[in-house]
Amino acid sequence: MACLARTFEEFPRFNSFRKGGRLVILDDLTIGVLFEREFEGESIPEGMGIKEANHKTFRQINDELREVQQHTGKHLGSASGIPWIRFIPDFLLKTFVRLAARNIAMKKRFGVTAVTAVGMFGSGPLWPVPLTSGTVTVAVGSIAKRPVPRSGQLEEREHLCLTISFNHDLIDGAPAARFVSRFAEWLSSGRELEEVIAHEKAESADEITDTQKRKEEE
Repeated sequence: MACLARTFEEFPRFNSFRKGGRLVILDDLTIGVLFEREFEGESIPEGMGIKEANHKTFRQINDELREVQQHTGKHLGSASGIPWIRFIPDFLLKTFVRLAARNIAMKKRFGVTAVTAVGMFGSGPLWPVPLTSGTVTVAVGSIAKRPVPRSGQLEEREHLCLTISFNHDLIDGAPAARFVSRFAEWLSSGRELEEVIAHEKAESADEITDTQKRKEEE
């Protein structure tokens, strides 16, 4: 998600949706995500939006997701801030979703881009095909092992299966291809993880320094 947010900073027009005949471009980047939590003894999916994702680090996004997953609210929708959704009858839910897709307030809450992960439900290479109303949707599939050439030899490496869909009413094929290419560059670079590792090393060094000071004081 952090790499996706960095890519959106370079393609701000992708953070948009169409309302009637006009194009609405959102200033703040919110990435919608589905997560599972326990509700009345069952694991159910619930949506949330990571607000200002482009201003958050990988660690901050991870911590925010973990905090929401541990939410202990008694009602469906309480973790995502819309507990009133449980009062909508099943036969009206599709109508509500269709209307919400054109509502600016809901778009700001949940974003026009989404990430969903289904790779844990299968084995072997898996490329899910998301069917959503979002402008950009990233579906995370499984991790497959494949041989790759390295130093003149073949080595087995892990490959992540990703599927990215675009709303072609808003985004043409060429810009979408450039977006995917840049997203792949961010993923393969490992920059987000490097920042986390550097931060953890700095914290560890500070802890060692503090421990040494306390020993000297004693």
